[in-house]
Amino acid sequence: MMPPVIGRVRPTNGGLRQAEGVHGGISKLSCPSPRPLAEDCRRGERMRRDQVHEIVTLGMTGRLSRREVIARLALLGLSSSAIASALAGAGLQPARAAAPGRRGESGVLKVLYWQAPTIVNPHLSTGTKDYHASHLCTEPLLTLDAAGVFTPVLAAEVPSRANGGVAADGRSVTYKLKPGVKWADGQPFTADDVVFTYQFVANKETGAITLNTYIDVEKVEALGPYAVKITFKTPTPAWFVPFVGENGQIIPRHALEAYVGANARNAPFNLKSFGTGPYKVESFRPGDLVIYSINDNYRDPTKPAFQQVQIKGGGDAVSAARAVLETGEYDYAWNLQVEWPVLQAMTRAGKGVVFTERGSGVEQIFCNQTDPNKEIDGQRSSVKAPHPFLTDIKVRQALSMAVDRETMATQLYGQEGDATSNILTTPARLASKNTKMVFDIAKANQLLDVAGWQRGPDGIRQKGGVKLQATYVTSVNSLRQKEQQIVKDGFAKIGVAATLQSVDAGVFFSSSPGNNDTYAHFYRDLEMFTQTFSSPFPSQYMARHYSGDPARNLAQKENNWAGYNITRWVNKEYNQLFDQAQSELDPKKNDALWIKMNDIVVGQAVSIPLIDRRFVSQRDPEHRRLEAQSVGAGGGLPVGDGEGRGIIGRETNGWLSRREVLVRLAALGLSSRALASGPARAAAPPKRGGSGVLKLLYWQAPTILNAHLAFGVKDFHASHVVTEPLLTVDAAGKFRPVLAAEVPTRANGGLAADGRSVTYRLKQGVKWADGRPFTADDVAFTFQFVSHKETGAITYASYQNVRTVEPLDPYIVRITFEHPTPAWYVPFVGSNGQILPRHALDPYIGTNSRNAPFNIKAFGTGPYTVETFRPGDLVVYSVNEYYRDPAKPAFDRVQLKGGGDAVSAARAVLETGEYDYAWNLQVEWPILEQMLRGGKGDLLTVGGGGVEQIWVNQTDPNREVDGQRSSLKAPHPFLADPKVRQAIGLAIDRETIAKQLYGPTGDATPNILTTPTRLTSKTTKAAFDIAGANRLLDEAGWQRGPDGIRSKGGVRMQVTYATSVNTLRQKEQEVVKAGWTQLGIAVTLRAVDASVYFGSMPGNNDTLAHFYTDVEMHTQSYSSPFPASYMARYYSGDPAKDIPQRENNWSGQNICRYVDTAYNALYDRALAELDPQKNDALWIKMNDLIVAQGVSLPIIDRKEVSARAKTLDTGPNMTPFDSQTWNIADWRRTG
Repeated sequence: MMPPVIGRVRPTNGGLRQAEGVHGGISKLSCPSPRPLAEDCRRGERMRRDQVHEIVTLGMTGRLSRREVIARLALLGLSSSAIASALAGAGLQPARAAAPGRRGESGVLKVLYWQAPTIVNPHLSTGTKDYHASHLCTEPLLTLDAAGVFTPVLAAEVPSRANGGVAADGRSVTYKLKPGVKWADGQPFTADDVVFTYQFVANKETGAITLNTYIDVEKVEALGPYAVKITFKTPTPAWFVPFVGENGQIIPRHALEAYVGANARNAPFNLKSFGTGPYKVESFRPGDLVIYSINDNYRDPTKPAFQQVQIKGGGDAVSAARAVLETGEYDYAWNLQVEWPVLQAMTRAGKGVVFTERGSGVEQIFCNQTDPNKEIDGQRSSVKAPHPFLTDIKVRQALSMAVDRETMATQLYGQEGDATSNILTTPARLASKNTKMVFDIAKANQLLDVAGWQRGPDGIRQKGGVKLQATYVTSVNSLRQKEQQIVKDGFAKIGVAATLQSVDAGVFFSSSPGNNDTYAHFYRDLEMFTQTFSSPFPSQYMARHYSGDPARNLAQKENNWAGYNITRWVNKEYNQLFDQAQSELDPKKNDALWIKMNDIVVGQAVSIPLIDRRFVSQRDPEHRRLEAQSVGAGGGLPVGDGEGRGIIGRETNGWLSRREVLVRLAALGLSSRALASGPARAAAPPKRGGSGVLKLLYWQAPTILNAHLAFGVKDFHASHVVTEPLLTVDAAGKFRPVLAAEVPTRANGGLAADGRSVTYRLKQGVKWADGRPFTADDVAFTFQFVSHKETGAITYASYQNVRTVEPLDPYIVRITFEHPTPAWYVPFVGSNGQILPRHALDPYIGTNSRNAPFNIKAFGTGPYTVETFRPGDLVVYSVNEYYRDPAKPAFDRVQLKGGGDAVSAARAVLETGEYDYAWNLQVEWPILEQMLRGGKGDLLTVGGGGVEQIWVNQTDPNREVDGQRSSLKAPHPFLADPKVRQAIGLAIDRETIAKQLYGPTGDATPNILTTPTRLTSKTTKAAFDIAGANRLLDEAGWQRGPDGIRSKGGVRMQVTYATSVNTLRQKEQEVVKAGWTQLGIAVTLRAVDASVYFGSMPGNNDTLAHFYTDVEMHTQSYSSPFPASYMARYYSGDPAKDIPQRENNWSGQNICRYVDTAYNALYDRALAELDPQKNDALWIKMNDLIVAQGVSLPIIDRKEVSARAKTLDTGPNMTPFDSQTWNIADWRRTG
């Protein structure tokens, strides 16, 4: 089944109202007034709730007409007055002939998909969200509603035997097409486009994910411009599978003919699609946002009602539900896999309604039949490498018996789904009665005992040297993480160790062939997600287990991982049944074949079904004419009708600036006097608020708002809007007081002559955003929080030389150091120095630190406070009413949007003007240069942006010790060899990367330390020497094998090379890979979504701190002119704190796991050396040590590059030593 849909509720007088505990729109009838209806209400109360619920919901979502709703309610015995009130309460008013719809009358429709679309070509999509996003543009010949009734879309009529469309022998179907239909570019739609769609999908090298829908088609012929005949290979009962519903969307020949085959994924259409539907893509940031505008050539002149549609991706299901049900920010939210009690509570806000419907799909665990840890022919999970234990049927059956489905269903899903023992549950007649749900730990243990899997000393079963250790992955979703825990607990009881992983939904469900974390790659042992139904004929659904043509059906590199059979399961009996079902015309016999297939898969536990889910989404009920998704073959999101909000309403919620509002109102003919009657905005003198919404775009999305627990720069920036340090440092190296009243010096008594202490005087009268006073005790508390070993503070290195922090009175604090230091200005200064409120975090010091509500709902002494936060997606800030300057900040609200990529972020400021500010524009210089011609924004740059470098793992990322990989107890099999590291450093063509990709935004460098410039070593060289690198490897005994890959002692030189998803970085990877290939090193490139890679989630194995790959690449940025924190990346004086590991929540900064006593000694000396020149020399020597040993391979000395709108004044915000938001209180609108 699938999850809920949501919207806003407005009760009507005397009508049926949604009560608390709403489910699917209406779950409870509340008695309205007037009195005459009371008896009917009591009758309604006695009825089965789900009957009334399903009928009314089908009407509200457009799946039943108003007439059909009336008829069905009448059959239940409701009087005409009760039916009338029910219709009114549900918004099912009779059509008003006097007020026909007008195209574009309803403004902007805002739709929220927490799994973000990544492509808008439905035939190359792997996720439901991609089909839905495509379906606004492209259309099928027919669709199928929830009642199983076909509706013509591009077909003129539904084919039948009576009208001659369906052949009596089941061998063909002929469609008559609607004449006069046009593509959005004005070209005519004809039968030739239907023919082409089949050619595109059927070409083996296209890698179409919808191939199985067309597998029984022999040919498609145009009988004229408006008639098309589909001939099947064998007689089939399922003539309605091809060209119907979401898998049947027709694509234009003239746009895609040049891209049939291997070149399919390079088509511009995939990102800028258009069709015959009501909308066309205006702009698309994959993994983030699709904006659609009206197709002016759409065939119905009264539709669509909305001028624009925005499908926003990202966040999570809970925040998506909240955005409609509680805050009303969005009109519609999809696929709400949220715990039922949470949804119930949200509906009480009264802003939205929830829709549920049976037949969504089955949540299930897929069992990999291949080895995800063994690489063959450049790919893991190869059919040539059977899984070491999941190919044992008894193991799979035991796993299935250890899953407590009923607990999941009752505690997590409630009315959103039921426990099931079947993978096939829709249509209901196909649900097998032969299977049973068995939760039996004892029997599961017996199975494993019989199969010879014996428990070891650690309780984990093993046989023949193979341990039952499984990596179990799903998408990031709080409900799914709870499901995982229930499953893991069961597995543990039978001696199976499960490592839980969660991947950002935008990555897991993406269609990117180059991303190893998609569910289709299946580079883990087990993975869990919902397989959804797309047709009442389950051919496409059951193709998940079909392997008749392995080259097409099994997901693998050769077909761009487009094969539908992700488990790589091969079973001849299943294939025969599947083939037979394609041509069995007898309905009962056909049903029996699908049920038998279900029983085989369940019996062999190739897939372990968990929950038969309902479709659950939500909508804003003010959009009464907004149709919800069709759960049948249609899929997608029909948006031909709907009521919108007014222009002024969008100004007040920040979607339009005041200037845009004035322009649009003027276009409507309003006079200047009428325009002026709106809210006045005084230009001067400066005052708090009044400048509307400031929109910031960070393509690496924040994941936490506690700066001391943050791992990515974007988290520091997001925190710095709220919390503040004592001092900041500008680009010139000058100190500026923030919470300090003055900069400490020897002259004012702040700095001790012996370098052992610094005393700060604090500003008085400063308050936290909750009204409590800020005092020296908060400074002392911040040190206690950070220095506690079990807190796992990422900023720990900035405070490691601090002995004590003592409040001398409420507004004076003294910091005493362990040793004399020249760097008194490191703690409590800049982004690492943000002060935390004791009263909010005192109970959360230590192991409980990451559970603090403050991490998500931060507040501070800064100009803004967090209003809402969807981690990995959006932070909305409102003004801190207690901020100390009554004339600041200028903006009423700040929106910091995460997601997308650097290119789309740059474009959103420089070309389209959608955003005011975009950060960290790691974009190829020729592209930036072109964008600047858009005239909407300017670039901001400053030296010292950090060094882009490749970090070399000193530990083995593929070997697990004590429940974690990349353990200090397991040295890397070849990267621990300094000659190997030096060789790969020599094979990097830095100059090509600098000139072709970075231009003036970065320079090639041989150093990891380049800022301040006096610390740049002059003894290193950026050498590119393939011959020299090969000599080094020859000398070290690494010899080439028959395939050209070097090996020694049975260890092959194969590396997985990871970085964040970024087009420039992917090109960097290619340059590096080309060099390493010439050395005889096999390289697998991996790109991880930036919000995941730079995330601070201890449970996510794909973060840079986990470092579960061989090498990874990113920029290390500076936080202070004293480089202690920067160079702490290689320090291991206290391995328990300094090296990331499970015990410290992967918060240690030394991600390479590099241990060198000489480096540690230099580092410790530098912290205490008071002579400036000697101190500089120590840091330079550390740089030279790291570079010579190849622990990190520096590539580019980057400039900080951001973009701001020409109408925005940010002041001198760019500095390499603090967050770019450090002075956000001073930012103002200039026009």
